[in-house]
Amino acid sequence: MDMKKVLFSLAVICSMTASADNTLVIVKADGTTIVCSENLKFEQTGNTLTFAGNAIVEGDMIKRNIVKNTTVGFEDCTFAQGKHNNIVSGKVTTYTEAGIDFKNQEKYTYFSGVVVSDASEVSKWESEHPGVASGNKVITTDESKPAGAEGTSKYAIMRYDDYLTGKSNGEKPEFAFNDGTEHAMVSMMVNNTAEIWQKCKIGYYSKPAFKEGDFYEAVFTGYDAAGKETGKVVVPMADYRDGKTYICGEWTQVDLSPLGKVNKVSLSHQASDSFDNLTSSSFAVCIDNLIFK
Repeated sequence: MDMKKVLFSLAVICSMTASADNTLVIVKADGTTIVCSENLKFEQTGNTLTFAGNAIVEGDMIKRNIVKNTTVGFEDCTFAQGKHNNIVSGKVTTYTEAGIDFKNQEKYTYFSGVVVSDASEVSKWESEHPGVASGNKVITTDESKPAGAEGTSKYAIMRYDDYLTGKSNGEKPEFAFNDGTEHAMVSMMVNNTAEIWQKCKIGYYSKPAFKEGDFYEAVFTGYDAAGKETGKVVVPMADYRDGKTYICGEWTQVDLSPLGKVNKVSLSHQASDSFDNLTSSSFAVCIDNLIFK
């Protein structure tokens, strides 16, 4: 084996592996593989070349495995004629994209799980009698614009309902890869529903709006194929702590890499008592442009 040619080839390949998302693989002559995604270590002693402590001999092959990102944008989800979401009365509905199942459930006008929608709503909070904003529409300042993130028309709502999810053990606000595989999460866009935005802003009938110290945080938790927790990402959706008066009202990107490689992602929440009083222990987060490796 010409070691000069081998070393030159390795130098070229190493120069191409600038991203930690890519892996360098040595396929040994006996069919076994050695994989290294970071901290590549090639060493030479005399005429012996080693990779990650393993000698490279004639017949071994060097390959580069490129990891690509996939984006779930919900644009392919179809609705019944005249509808703006995929909720079906009295049914459990499943929308699947890129191998991920998104399930929702409707019963007695309640809904839970993950609903795909293309509708948005401007809060009427400045009106004398604003009414109740919609729980199945994303908050916006302009209903003439596409409802989804970054100019797309559709998005999804992850929603926990105290009656369906809690008392009736119905669909949960979660999504999972349906073939049991695990993938590294990258990011997604989040926003509030019009209902939650308005309740935090102005309150609900005799229940007051957020005041100093109140908060609402969405908690995304990852699980591997065995059901073991892989990590959490906490996202402030409304925060009146430490002098802040923040309520998320536009699509905002969230880093999901702390979740690691997951088979399932679920939504829970942590909040001040005021939030649960306003929302009757139900909560929701709009999501879009979910990216995974």
